[in-house]
Amino acid sequence: MSERVYLDYIATTPVDPAVVQAMEPFFHGTFGNPSSVHTYGQEAKIALDKARDTVAGFFGVKSSEVLFTGSATEADNWAIRGVIDRLGELGYSMDRLHVVTSAIEHKAVLETLRAMEKRGLRVTYVRPDREGVVDAGAVGAAIQENTVLVSVMYVNNEVGSIQPIREIAGVVAEARKTRYAKQGAAAAHTAGSLPLYFHTDAVQGVQFLDCRADALGYDLLTFSGHKIYGPKGIGGLVVRGHVDLAPLIFGGGQEDGQRSGTENVAGIVGLAAAIALLKKPQHQSEIDRIATFSNSIITTIVGIDGVTLNGPQGAKRIQNNIHVTVGGRAGSSGTVRDSETLVIGLDMKGFAVSAGSACSAGALEPSYVLRAMGVPAAQAKSALRISIGRFTTQEEIELFLQAFRAMLK
Repeated sequence: MSERVYLDYIATTPVDPAVVQAMEPFFHGTFGNPSSVHTYGQEAKIALDKARDTVAGFFGVKSSEVLFTGSATEADNWAIRGVIDRLGELGYSMDRLHVVTSAIEHKAVLETLRAMEKRGLRVTYVRPDREGVVDAGAVGAAIQENTVLVSVMYVNNEVGSIQPIREIAGVVAEARKTRYAKQGAAAAHTAGSLPLYFHTDAVQGVQFLDCRADALGYDLLTFSGHKIYGPKGIGGLVVRGHVDLAPLIFGGGQEDGQRSGTENVAGIVGLAAAIALLKKPQHQSEIDRIATFSNSIITTIVGIDGVTLNGPQGAKRIQNNIHVTVGGRAGSSGTVRDSETLVIGLDMKGFAVSAGSACSAGALEPSYVLRAMGVPAAQAKSALRISIGRFTTQEEIELFLQAFRAMLK
């Protein structure tokens, strides 16, 4: 095979040609600083405002509720630290505050919380079921009188499990209502009432699922450009108007004074262009095609002795994710194969896949997501994630399946 086949769309996506075209003017002719008052600057400012409006429309929020960041990791950090740091400014010590999250969150959430635990923050990690789905009732049971934030991802980036975000938001809203009633507050977010916010990292869900604020009920939502055929180096945080966050970066007052620094206009325009493509009528047919390809792969490789599908099937699984362990299944004659050997072996055959989260590349320990799901360590070390996307073809799927079967013989 002369050409390589990319099957790691969950890690990152190629930039769509339409996105490149939208970005190109902002590297040359329209390169001004949006804070400048001259024509160059105002042209950039108009493009920035238009892009923000496009993103806000997609999420069903006000333009003022969309704040751009350098990555989704930055946005996750900000969602958590912004809430906690703001309460610190109001006089709450770290050890008086509590956060609920899941044990299978992206490292951007988990590592931020672990760093803050060292400073006294209390955190409860809710474990998922064996399919990698977090129970909304378990999240509700973990909420305490001093819980100020619940953070649960929309779609797990390793096994593709879709979390019941609407139900979790409802549980959080009910807990908030009960809290304010006990405190005697006349309305939510009244001065003197300890807040309770719900954040979701929706990076893997944006291109497939409904992310409108009124449909899901979140207070904060993280999104990214390079997972949806936009550029790297740009992400964002939806912050509903009632949420009180501490600023992330101080300086010239950009992003409504919350994240100072000259805006990445080309990146923001590219992100908006990528989101605009998701709103086109033909996007649904793209989703259907991806789902068909994924189901074809799952049906074929799970029939191979020793290969086990991880995560849920059907409506609880995101359309582009196939996550398996190879060998080590109970009653199987297959030999356990470590993830690195599998990934390198397929790469040598021209196929780019991954062992799991690209953001944890280089880690030698078994997947923490699989371990939280109850997968034995030996099996967790033999994980393989295949993910397809907009530019995947039927021929590439067939070539991959041939190579995969041959490698396991």
